[in-house]
Formats: sequence, C-alpha cells, structure tokens
Amino acid sequence: MASSKVKVKRVKMNVKEKIILALVIIVGLMFLGYVGKFYLRQWTPLTESEGVLEKDENTYELKEESTLIDDGLDLDQLIEGQFTVLAIGFDEEGQNTDVMMLFMFDIKGKEINILQIPRDTYVGGSTTGKINSVYSYGDEDLTPINRVVQAVRDMTQIPIDRYIAINCNDIPPVVDAMGGIPINVPETIVYSDTKIIEAGEQVLTGEQSEWFVRFRHDYTEGDIGRVKAQRIFMAAAMNKLKDMGSVEFLKIFPTVQKYIMSDMSLGEIASIADFAEDVSMEDVTVRMVPGEGLDPEEYNGYYIYSVHAQELADMLNEYFRPYQRDVDVDELDVIELKNTEEYYDDVVDNFQDIIDGDTPEIPRNES
Repeated sequence: MASSKVKVKRVKMNVKEKIILALVIIVGLMFLGYVGKFYLRQWTPLTESEGVLEKDENTYELKEESTLIDDGLDLDQLIEGQFTVLAIGFDEEGQNTDVMMLFMFDIKGKEINILQIPRDTYVGGSTTGKINSVYSYGDEDLTPINRVVQAVRDMTQIPIDRYIAINCNDIPPVVDAMGGIPINVPETIVYSDTKIIEAGEQVLTGEQSEWFVRFRHDYTEGDIGRVKAQRIFMAAAMNKLKDMGSVEFLKIFPTVQKYIMSDMSLGEIASIADFAEDVSMEDVTVRMVPGEGLDPEEYNGYYIYSVHAQELADMLNEYFRPYQRDVDVDELDVIELKNTEEYYDDVVDNFQDIIDGDTPEIPRNES
C-alpha cells in the first residue's frame, strides 16, 4: 500500500512581513559583523610562543596637565598619550636577547622615540651579568619574556605596554615578504668570504638584511658599532613600511605572523601602524643607553657595558616621559660599575637625516 504524502501548505508573507524579515536579517548581519570585527581587533595571534605580559602593578605618577589627555586611539595602554613596545631580537638558539630597543610612541606629540639597549649592559644576577642573559637566567618566578620586560622596566621606570620579538634566523623571510629593503650601505660589509654586501644604494634581500644587522667583526667598538649600524637599517625599514602603508602591510601579515612573537592584538597593530604612517621621519629619533665598556680584565673575564646612571635618568626624563613626572636616579635599578664621563655614543639620530645620508659614524678596525 503506497504511503500517502502529506502536503505542507506554505503561508505566503505579505509585503509588510517581507520587509520586516529583511530588516531583521540586515540588523542581525550588522550585529554579527560588529561583534566579529570587535573580536578580530582583540585577537592576539602572536602570543603562542611567549604569552602575554603580566599586569604592571607599578603606579606611575603623571604630570598635572597629563591627567586630561585623550590621544584619540582605542588602545589598552598604561598611560594615556603614549604606547611603549619593547622590541627584542633573539640569537640563533633563541636563548639570548642580542637586540633590545624600547619604542615609545608619543601619540599625543606625534613622535617616536627609540632607546637602544646594548646587549652587554650590566644588570647583575647571572654569571655574565649581561642583560641579554636575563631571558634564560632571570627571575625563575617569571616567564622568560616577563623577565626581560621586568628588567628593562626596573632599569628605566618606564611603563611597557607590549613586546614584539623575532629570532635573527627569521629576518630573511619577513624582509623578503616586504619585497626587500632599499638602503644606502655606507661601507662594504664582509660578513664572510661568500657573504658580502657592497657599499652603495641597493635593495637588501632578506638574507643580506640579516648579515647587515648582525655584522660587527670589523667595527672598532664591536657591539656598539653594530648598534649604530642598526639605526641605518631601522630607518630604511621604516621608510619601506611607510611606502607600503598599513593596508599593504596587513596584507602580508598572514605570511609573516609565524615568524613574529608579540602580545599586541590585531587592532593595536593596525592602530600603531596607522599612527606611524603619519609620523614624519624627522620625528623618529633614536638614542642609546649612555655608558661605557669594561674590558674582560676589568670584570670577571667578560666584556660588559656599564650604564651611566645620572645621564640615563636625565635622558629618560627629557625624552621618554612626556606625561610622567621626572624620576630621580635613585629610583632606577641601575648598577654603575664605571663612569669616566666618556661615551661610546651620545649622538641623537633622526631617521630623516639617516635616509638623507647623514649616517652614524662607525669606526672600523684597520685592515
């Protein structure tokens, strides 16, 4: 016996009901889009390796006029008006932080101030006492990345909002994804017999970029010479990023994200990229922690860099505390082993001057 089919009678909607349904669907899609965009901006896709920073429990006293500042950016920052990121470059093994720079984005003042911290900076607490060993041998109660951030925070008393890090081995694919770095190399660099960068204007490949930022063999000042050379590369890299624009950079982000470690959200990356795109290269300045080197015979068989405490305090108060009150030198966690009032580098460079050819002087060993 054949089964009988039950016919379902469809109720036709009138025009008014169709309009209401359409409006409900549109509102629903708009809501989902808004929620999706919100959570996408909050997404932190680069934290898998190092995680996020622990909450900063310090109290930062502001200048009286700074309490009324609104920088206009939707950032989760410790001090309104500024956003500070600690940039780290690891060695091949990922155990030492051989490059450390503090980027202070003065959003209200439309400036970027960069503080380079030499890898041999003495902070104590390990066999070598160097800051580049804090990641592996610092406070065992903290995660490695938090050890580094805490050490820099204690030394400078500057609030650090986020970190960003890369292994030196991962520089090539990131630079290649950007299409190379146009740069004017002041002098020929012989990284090895088969790895040579000729002097002059050129576009560095990713591999050549790694040679450039790591090279120090012929520099009289060793790592300090490399720190100076890195200013040239940074200026060229930022110039390239500004030419690309934030939209183009975000297009290559899926390619480079696996090489970068950071606790910045996508929204923060986009906001800072937009801000940096509008900052004049003349208003991007770079300085180095003031101090001087100690030869191995002066300290435990290791070459170290001794911070000049008062000079550091003065520098930070003038250029890295636009909205904080000044901090006395006694408030900085600095161990000064030597101060003969001689500096390896007390020159301020801005990126526009570097691009225009006024590059840092980097003495070389005689051949």
